[in-house]
Amino acid sequence: MPLYPNLCKEAKFDENGKLIAGPIFFKVDAGPGRLVADHASILKRKEFFENGIFILFGLPDATAVHQEMDDLSGPFKSATHARIALLMGEKLKEKALEEINGEHGTNISLSFADLPVIINGRPGDDINN
Repeated sequence: MPLYPNLCKEAKFDENGKLIAGPIFFKVDAGPGRLVADHASILKRKEFFENGIFILFGLPDATAVHQEMDDLSGPFKSATHARIALLMGEKLKEKALEEINGEHGTNISLSFADLPVIINGRPGDDINN
């Protein structure tokens, strides 16, 4: 809740109609094992509700059918897959040059060091790709 200092159960607006406080909504999968019905879980969900955190349960095990965020994440996923392919091509080229020079390096793989390039690209990359 520290991330949402203006969290409250009902929306509040200033005199100009600008939202200044309100609830947040989390949509979660409600499949088996994800919705705990014990007393402590129910009390925690009630506390969340009273503080303005509304948990919306989707159809059990149906996230593949109703992925609202796919429209937003689709282009991002395509771009990251393309950057992974480019990185792997670069690593394969480096490995081939090592083999030509008689060096035997490690296997080709991605690491956490590659993550910034995969997610953000490189300076000068076309932002439309």
